[in-house]
Amino acid sequence: MKRRKAIQLLGLTGGALTTLPLELFSASLNRNEFDNKKIAQILGKLKDEPPANTEVRNERGGARLFLNGEEVYPLLALSVGMLDTADEFSAAGINFFAPLLGMRSAWLGNDQYDFSIFDKYFAQLLSINPKAFFLPRLHLNTPVWWKEAYPDEMIEYGLPFDEKNYNINPPMRDGGHRWGLGQEHWEASWASKIWQEDTGKMIRAFVEHFDNSPLRSCMMGYQPTTGFTGEWGYFGPHSIPDYSKPMQKVCGEIPSVEARLNTTYGLLRDPAKERDVIEFYRKFHDLHADVILYFARIIKETSQRKILCGVFYTYLLENVIMQEIGNLASESVLKSPHIDYIVSPYSYLHTNKSDRPRWTSDIYDDANNWLGRARGIGSDGAYRVLYESIRKHQKLFIVEMDPSTYLEKKLPYSEGGSGYETVEGTLKILQRDLGQMYSWRNWLVYFPADHQ
Repeated sequence: MKRRKAIQLLGLTGGALTTLPLELFSASLNRNEFDNKKIAQILGKLKDEPPANTEVRNERGGARLFLNGEEVYPLLALSVGMLDTADEFSAAGINFFAPLLGMRSAWLGNDQYDFSIFDKYFAQLLSINPKAFFLPRLHLNTPVWWKEAYPDEMIEYGLPFDEKNYNINPPMRDGGHRWGLGQEHWEASWASKIWQEDTGKMIRAFVEHFDNSPLRSCMMGYQPTTGFTGEWGYFGPHSIPDYSKPMQKVCGEIPSVEARLNTTYGLLRDPAKERDVIEFYRKFHDLHADVILYFARIIKETSQRKILCGVFYTYLLENVIMQEIGNLASESVLKSPHIDYIVSPYSYLHTNKSDRPRWTSDIYDDANNWLGRARGIGSDGAYRVLYESIRKHQKLFIVEMDPSTYLEKKLPYSEGGSGYETVEGTLKILQRDLGQMYSWRNWLVYFPADHQ
């Protein structure tokens, strides 16, 4: 590792960063003046660097991250506007970035890719922090040209939805990424063999591109994802997916919406009366996991070197639309040799009191007794995953810490929880989150700078 040495980071280094005024999150780089010559200069400095080798080892009772043979304890910086925040992350001593990449921005046609948008993006980040390493999140949403070419491969829904959500095109952010906030409905069925194969070819070309680029010295691995809120939840879960022909080929005759929404015993189904529904969901969730592992295997086998691959998955707690959104085939994902780490944010539980702001997250029983709160001061900040199962399978667990802070009081929504509106409250929440990370023996944590 000639160019840099990964530093050991203390947790509160990242915790202090989000208390800075948003006005200070300004890029130290004029993006418009970043031309091909500048990109070539930055990449030229890396041409003699060996490829980064990253792996998860289980030592001393837990999963540990090793980069180029050295154990590292990083905080990963995550932001939807990384170019505007990278300088502040770097000033705080954070050299590990998890940028968001919109893969459809580089997928121009059948077997046609232009990954130069990502070359430029990483070069821009390196111009801000020459010590940076990257663990990018690959958003696999389907390009418009593909969806127009294969209308029979699109998801079909059992319930109607707002048509404005069918063909949305959010503004492009850093890295060609478009943040849809779970509104997308016009998307390919994950059961589509054409979509699986075409997306797999694109992923393979992407990994080959960076394995043959000087940027390979910076790449710690990749996190493929897509779906509802970009977290491998099936698109349009509230609209009861997926009645498409590709899904019928995988699952057979798909039960009616009425059969899927109604059960014999509350949350439980009677195998004697509802076997067809049970079997559909089993196949549906197995397909979900199979698609994830198909892409993960491509990443691992294409690179042929030690890199990480991880996913959002195992959301088995606090997910009331679990049957439609996925995650019920967790065992196969946890057992896979192609998955090194699991990612999840912590609780998003909101209050059940209609007269309280949703972000207070205080829960009451029918007698108006306070039962507790999810986020904010005095809350448990519970994880959405079965952490001990992840640890048992020797996977790294990455906590996505994304509480709103006092800087975001003017946003129309918040995920900060009770007390987040003040500097003191923000610090207490962040200290709780980091402290819980340490006490649960997690070795990586995302730390977003903005959650807009």
